[in-house]
Amino acid sequence: MHGLSFEPGSPHWNIGTSLDDVTGRIKDFDCCFGQPLVQYGLVINQVPGGPGPLFVIRMHHAVFDGWSYESLLDDIEQLYNGQPVPPRESMNRLLHYNRRLNREAADAFWKMAFDGFQGPIFPAPSPGWARPVSAVAKIREVSVNPVSKAEYTMASVIQLAWAILVSSRTGSNDVVFGITVSGRNAPVPGIDQLMGPAIATLPIRIILDMHSTIEDTLKKIQNWATSTIPFEQTGLTCIGQSSPEAAVACQFQTLLVVQPSRLRRESHLLIPLPQNRDQQRGFLSHILTIVAELQENKIHVEAVFDQTVLHPQEIDHMLDQLEEIIHLILDRPSASLHNFRSYTRGDRDQIRQWNKRTNIKPSLVHDTIQNWLVSQPDALAISAWDGCLTYRELLEHAHHLAGYLQARWSMHKGIVAICMERSKWQIVAMVGVLLAGSAFMVLEPELPKERLREMCWITNAELAIACPVTSERAQFLGVDRIFTFTTELLISCDQGYSWVPPRRDPHTPMYVAFTSGSAGSPKGVTVEHAMCHASAQAYQETFGLSSSSRVLYNPSASSDLLIIQTIWTLVAGGCICIPSEANSLSDLAEIIKDLKPNCVALTPAVARMLSPTELPSLDTVVLVGEGVCPSDIDKWAHELSVRVVYALTECTVASAARELLPSNRHEPNNIGRCLNGRSWVVDPDNYHRLLPIGATGELLLSGPMVSRGYLHMPEESQASFVHCPAWASDFDIPKWERFYKTGDLVRYSLDGTILYLGRRDTQVKLNGHRIDLYEIEKSATSLSVDKVALASLMEFNGLSGLQLVLFLAPITTGSKQPGLFQEMDDETQLLVQNLYTYLYKFLPPYMVPSLVIPLSRLPLTPTGKADRSLLQEEASKLGVELLVSYSRALHTKPAPSTGMERILRQIFADVLSIPEDSIHVDQSFLDIGGDSLSAMRVLASSRKHGLSITMNDLLGQRSIAVLSDQLDAQRSLPSHKTRSADEDCTDTR
Repeated sequence: MHGLSFEPGSPHWNIGTSLDDVTGRIKDFDCCFGQPLVQYGLVINQVPGGPGPLFVIRMHHAVFDGWSYESLLDDIEQLYNGQPVPPRESMNRLLHYNRRLNREAADAFWKMAFDGFQGPIFPAPSPGWARPVSAVAKIREVSVNPVSKAEYTMASVIQLAWAILVSSRTGSNDVVFGITVSGRNAPVPGIDQLMGPAIATLPIRIILDMHSTIEDTLKKIQNWATSTIPFEQTGLTCIGQSSPEAAVACQFQTLLVVQPSRLRRESHLLIPLPQNRDQQRGFLSHILTIVAELQENKIHVEAVFDQTVLHPQEIDHMLDQLEEIIHLILDRPSASLHNFRSYTRGDRDQIRQWNKRTNIKPSLVHDTIQNWLVSQPDALAISAWDGCLTYRELLEHAHHLAGYLQARWSMHKGIVAICMERSKWQIVAMVGVLLAGSAFMVLEPELPKERLREMCWITNAELAIACPVTSERAQFLGVDRIFTFTTELLISCDQGYSWVPPRRDPHTPMYVAFTSGSAGSPKGVTVEHAMCHASAQAYQETFGLSSSSRVLYNPSASSDLLIIQTIWTLVAGGCICIPSEANSLSDLAEIIKDLKPNCVALTPAVARMLSPTELPSLDTVVLVGEGVCPSDIDKWAHELSVRVVYALTECTVASAARELLPSNRHEPNNIGRCLNGRSWVVDPDNYHRLLPIGATGELLLSGPMVSRGYLHMPEESQASFVHCPAWASDFDIPKWERFYKTGDLVRYSLDGTILYLGRRDTQVKLNGHRIDLYEIEKSATSLSVDKVALASLMEFNGLSGLQLVLFLAPITTGSKQPGLFQEMDDETQLLVQNLYTYLYKFLPPYMVPSLVIPLSRLPLTPTGKADRSLLQEEASKLGVELLVSYSRALHTKPAPSTGMERILRQIFADVLSIPEDSIHVDQSFLDIGGDSLSAMRVLASSRKHGLSITMNDLLGQRSIAVLSDQLDAQRSLPSHKTRSADEDCTDTR
């Protein structure tokens, strides 16, 4: 080591007698702006018998990259051996080249590259996420054969594989993620010998044309990579400034790095030490970073991720998928993306396990109800406003009615329409029709006459059963005969007619239900005995519906939901609690107190009107018909047993269900598992394409719960009920099995439960952008957990074009304000302003509503769901002046209000070369395009203003306002030492 110089002006050397001594001195040396970014150490006088002198070098990550690091080690070894080293080019050449870049040409290139970008960011940051705080790594070795085609590289293969994986998980064929390039392709003389960091990070966009082949797509990716070479040194900040779409693209949360192997020639001088992975991960700025190192016949893949956002099991699954997709690309380059099998063998095995068949013996529903006559004849079956009936009494009346109907009508034909008020006699009529050998259809007498008549026409109903209250309305049904149910008539039935057990098969119709809220003609669905019985049994076994259950027959229940509250209760041997229809929805709490049910099924909107502490009889609440909010779980799950039911008329009402625990508040959209069938997630545009676990797609349901289709609507049935998808053979599914296309977007959770993500028809287009209204609603309620959010696309008189509107209503209904729309007082204005700030942080700009309209209450339909139609109708009448008060322009970009905020905004603007007025105080440095390198310039500029800001504070996603408050507070405290070097530097030995 005699050639080393220790003269003044030479680099500072840290000399010690042990490695710990030297590295400790280096760590104590500040590595901040204006200070040396490279530090050297020499370990001498080692313990006798130990290794010889050690040379230690520590460099800031801003002064080297992998290429120059390897070159540096080569030079050190050459010099130590007394051999000449090749001349190394200065960084000045690359910096000079970057300064001469044609900014206009670069802006035009990147603007065109991301023109019309609509894809989501993956992984999506969770609400409140700022930056990675808990980095964990997963490693995978992927065996591959070398790429034989000259038109593309292995890097392109890996990039396409990742794009396919992301596309399947987001449901978008427009994919963006970050990549790191060597930067050594720039036309700079001697750039391959340049000693310094030339790497560049940039967003890559891959649009998957499902009609193209894999090979053609790979060539496009390779051509795109070539076209970026002149502009790859533009920098993320400048790329993001080229267009709003480019700014969104630069917010990518996956960084994919493909690099050659780091294999070095054998050296007796340089001894590699274990890499300090934990310290390197401290510099991560994305949720997920994937490093793919190309080695001989294999790829070493390391995924580093923030486990507060991504679960380790999810990363394992993604790496499995990535490996299989890479193999499929290499094995079938001529295949089209349209026919590309996206699910892996592991997906197939896991989905098959989740969808194991359940064997429930097909039975007639009324046979099961009759069994209670033996085991509990005197137990209450009905507790109603007009009297009570035991199981003995219920079945006696039902048998007599059935005998009367059998004697007077041919009961094996057609459907019997039951148009009665809700009472104990309505239940007798339902059971009596089943015992007579027919199927029933329950009609809501309050529906328009024309709709009731159409429902009877669709079902070919020839007979209707009415009660004295509804007999007049029943005259408009258009049926051949009307039977008015009275107690006097029931007495005559008891005396003169005997019941004959009908010959019925479990696969014959049991009831017909109509899709609630459907526009245009109502769609009738026929449900068989076997389907209803099996679903009732599955629900009973899963959630404990039993003979001790007292279930409220809710006045607001839809026609299909009433099957759960009535027939399923009787199948379980429970008691149906029936209130008078004279009681309005607002009297629901009193109804529950009076009838003392222990189980109620409500929409979340109706449940929000109640307080669990005021209803001591309840032990179970079933939430159904609408999405659940975290506040609903907070309110009910701590007090009672709560279930959420995913209800579809086409699939025997309760298609999936789940118990909600207080710990489930972070996943209120989890609808659980199928109760009596199987679930599948498919490409929304092609049900023949099954998607992998974790992918977003349309939910298909199959199995015993799926109904026959829509009555007398062959075209609608053919569109929604399908057979034999291409992947069915992988799961041993019989060819006759029906699949129902729900139109709901979902994805599998890691445990096989289903996450509901919205409707296909909630996706709208505005100004060429595809917008998911449900995603906006979900984001809004993540911030305002005590609010219900409804998004819509509307036109208003006085405002030009379509407006993206978000209605915000309180969960409770305690407002005394007479109008539907709330005035913009100070509290509401602050709420809306905070909401806009939050939405801008987590949504693309085109998905941020132009109007946020606060409501004093949420209007409901008769079945207890949010009345979107009424809301839009009333909102369309609002005046321009009031609409302007709700507009985005009045509630965004708050200006600096203190001197400190003005200083910080000026520093940020100067460093990033952006206008000051484009920055508002609720944004952070990273929000406006900052990164770790530009952050060093901010720290230097801050010191000139007498401010002491640490790197962690600046990059910690703190807003200007929060950072300003912190700095103002620091001025009143004693000065303290700045962060040590180990927080802002990385070791390289």
